[in-house]
Amino acid sequence: MNSTVTNEILVFKTNIRYKKDVNKVSPLLESDSRVMEWNVDQMDIDNVLRIASDELHPTEVITMIQTAGYFCEELPD
Repeated sequence: MNSTVTNEILVFKTNIRYKKDVNKVSPLLESDSRVMEWNVDQMDIDNVLRIASDELHPTEVITMIQTAGYFCEELPD
């Protein structure tokens, strides 16, 4: 039996730059059971947010991040 776990990686350009910004979006992402893992590359010029999930749609992530007051745009593959 092949039991492969496949998490899709969603990638977004954001303006989540500082630790305080990460702390502001963290409760939103941590409380969503569909988010398997996430991180923000604060060293990248695009402050790239990566989310591993098989169930989230990119528009849901964009709405979630924008609700917290931040810019969020899906990056193409």
